[in-house]
Amino acid sequence: MLDSFDEEDCAEETGLITEKKKRLSFDQVKALERSFEIENKLEPERKVKIAEELGLKPRQVAIWFQNRRARWKTKQLERDYGILKANYDALKLDYESLEQEKEALVAELRELKAKLQGGNMELNQSVKEEALWERDRPKAAVTMTLNSSKSELPLSEDGPITPSFCHPRLTVNALWNLACQPLS
Repeated sequence: MLDSFDEEDCAEETGLITEKKKRLSFDQVKALERSFEIENKLEPERKVKIAEELGLKPRQVAIWFQNRRARWKTKQLERDYGILKANYDALKLDYESLEQEKEALVAELRELKAKLQGGNMELNQSVKEEALWERDRPKAAVTMTLNSSKSELPLSEDGPITPSFCHPRLTVNALWNLACQPLS
């Protein structure tokens, strides 16, 4: 009994006859699109004027504008998302590039610090050798021969007498090495 009771029967009993949804014609849609491009908000006077021109009910025009604004907003969000995504991707690539550059600079800095510490160790070794030289050198003047120039550099009790163009730390090492060689 209740199974045979459907919506049409209900609509007839209540006095409501449902109409089939009416589609807009191509020309009506074109006119509504032109109107939407001019202004996407619809004032009551404009709604009535458009409805009369197109042979529609004002409520149909209002609903069409409402739906069109929703579609427009969705498309705008998609466009904005696309732009933001492209900007994000570009920034991410820049960030990754900067990170790699930073890592390379940090590695270079570590390498330079290690070389500097190694240089300090060599300098410390040179100072130690110089101290050993001072402790172990003979008290009298000694003559030594350099390998390259075959010139003799006298030593005094104050240390080696070096030419003015020689750096004292460099000549100390050279002299130390030469001091261990037999005189020719």
